[in-house]
Amino acid sequence: MIFNSLGSSFVSFSQAARSLLIRNKNEYVQELENYLENKYQGKAKLLYKGREALSLALQLAALPRGAVVAINGFTCYAVYQAIVEQGLEIEYLDIDETSLDFSAQTLKKAVKRNPKIKAVMVQNSLGFPAQVPEIKIVCEQHGLVLIEDLAHSVGTVYSDGREAGSVGDFVVLSFSQDKVIDSVSGGALIVRQPKFLPDLAALTTKQISLKMQLRDRFHPLLTWIIRKTYRLQAGKVLHRLFDKFNLLSKPMNDAGGGFHDLPAWQCWLALSLLKKMPATIKHRQTITQVYLENLPEEMVPATTREGARNGSCLRLPVLVNNRSALLALLKNKHYHLADIWYDAPIGPRKYLRKTTYTHQCPIAERITAQIINLPTHANVSVAAAKALAELVAHAGNNR
Repeated sequence: MIFNSLGSSFVSFSQAARSLLIRNKNEYVQELENYLENKYQGKAKLLYKGREALSLALQLAALPRGAVVAINGFTCYAVYQAIVEQGLEIEYLDIDETSLDFSAQTLKKAVKRNPKIKAVMVQNSLGFPAQVPEIKIVCEQHGLVLIEDLAHSVGTVYSDGREAGSVGDFVVLSFSQDKVIDSVSGGALIVRQPKFLPDLAALTTKQISLKMQLRDRFHPLLTWIIRKTYRLQAGKVLHRLFDKFNLLSKPMNDAGGGFHDLPAWQCWLALSLLKKMPATIKHRQTITQVYLENLPEEMVPATTREGARNGSCLRLPVLVNNRSALLALLKNKHYHLADIWYDAPIGPRKYLRKTTYTHQCPIAERITAQIINLPTHANVSVAAAKALAELVAHAGNNR
């Protein structure tokens, strides 16, 4: 029984139950900040959501009135939210034909067309390296603020050998569900340019509610129980009940306006996972290679194949002709992969109508109509990955 998400980062009962026992000690906050500041060479601020970290980066950048932020035309609604919260406008950059990210050339053309672009967000979609070194050059030429959003790509290495997070003016991390670093909720901003630091020191933050803390603490255990009992049908019933009574933490849950501190117990969990990151990345890369060896070349974007050995490989994107039928077939085989990143240029699709997107990214639209994600998390063994790849290879090209 394999899920794309649903607490999949927590393999054993002991891992799932651990979050109930971690104490809220203030030193955990400082330890995580120190680790991030040393790793990314900047000043760190821990927050309850990655979206809050993105929003704070834009607030500190103090962009002029009417400024535009360029983003990938294949991204999450949380990115859109962070930008509009700061009263800024958006330029949607279509992804490259062989990638899930925009190219440096696309950005260069966009800046010439729209001089109001003052900031750029890059994300290394699904953990595979984008053209960030080249994009950095464009940003320097035009005086653009560069924000590296590492929600998918902690541990990814760029073509020039630099690690993701070593290039931008700001670095944003997400510790949300099913990310490389999963503490159920959480995010961090690292400010790498000293000129943006004075306003950070004056930032006022809030505490999240006790209800939200409890929901986060129980999430790993509740989802572990669902997964373990799913074949017995009890897991399906429990999943519906937990959802009905709002007991499961969800990535899009909002803590309310403003900025919120990340609870100390989640800081401890995030730090423990960061310290294990090399082993985590190695496993994800191994599983990705198994998929690539057993899938037709045309089913995987070319730059994904090329970047797999240097990426965090959060999920493997696969392009299929019959997505609904394939997902149903896989579900019958106990692979639950309907949670797709992304099923729309600004995903999930149910949020697309809330955005200003108006078909600016035709390549992204085509890709998001075809894409499924193959999981690489700790619950996926080499044998399971091989079996899954063979199923997808056999059925994914059928019309």
